Amino acid sequence: GGADCLTQVQIEEAAEKAMGEMSKYCDVLQVEIKVEDRHAAKANEIRASLAGRDKPTYAQLYQLILGKTFQENDNIWSTLRNPFQVEADTSPSKLTAAQVDKSFQLLGHTPEFAVELGSGRGSATLVLAEQLDAAGARGCPVVCVDTWTSGLDDMLGPRTEAKLLLDGHSSAYWQFMVGMQKAMLKETISSKHVIPMAATTAVGARWMMAAGVRPDLIFVNPGRGADETSLELALWYSVLSPGGVLFGAELAESDASFDRDIRHFAAKRELDLLDLGAGAWGVKKPAA
Repeated sequence: GGADCLTQVQIEEAAEKAMGEMSKYCDVLQVEIKVEDRHAAKANEIRASLAGRDKPTYAQLYQLILGKTFQENDNIWSTLRNPFQVEADTSPSKLTAAQVDKSFQLLGHTPEFAVELGSGRGSATLVLAEQLDAAGARGCPVVCVDTWTSGLDDMLGPRTEAKLLLDGHSSAYWQFMVGMQKAMLKETISSKHVIPMAATTAVGARWMMAAGVRPDLIFVNPGRGADETSLELALWYSVLSPGGVLFGAELAESDASFDRDIRHFAAKRELDLLDLGAGAWGVKKPAA
């Protein structure tokens, strides 16, 4: 209560000013992606195999990421083993068909090459693949980048039946793979969409930059911690094709880290944060 005490308003104003100053020097949005010297030879080999094509076919990406040729009757889906007899996760996705369609509209054409960041158990993957089929893009590759290990919500939350550890590893990978296989067998989705990339999103982004490939649609699943989303968006915005769309679901009017990071990213890049309906958001990268 002394004369030198700051009021709550003054404290908040001082904090806002400090954040503004800090943002001028924050490096999280100034991420450089380059090919390290030790990877240059392989990167050049991959680029040569694609003959300059930055939106490879499903078969090309399957070969590059999984290390084997895709064959109709001999591929990871037709030969999938399920050693733990895991069941597919049937939880409904928070991503809707209408939101995916709006992302296509924002893009201005049917995607040629899509990426999903944080595919988890695959509920959103199925929605995206189904809408690609509905749009006539049955061969559009969808590279699903995830480590399929336990997230912080898993480790600090209840261990439900769907989130059991199998030999010390999350069951999410097997739930994802079995779910995709089931959908393909039922012909709910085309067998030439999904390619799992078991890596961190940072490694995935750096691999794509080294390979010289650029997706024109990237879906970002929520669930990151403070500042993780900012780093992820900065990396993948660099990879995104000019004119491409970065979008996600579940953006709320809150100060939660995920929501704050998205708004901060769009503001720093001077991008319009567009409403794709029911909490979904999107940004479009300038064409030039």
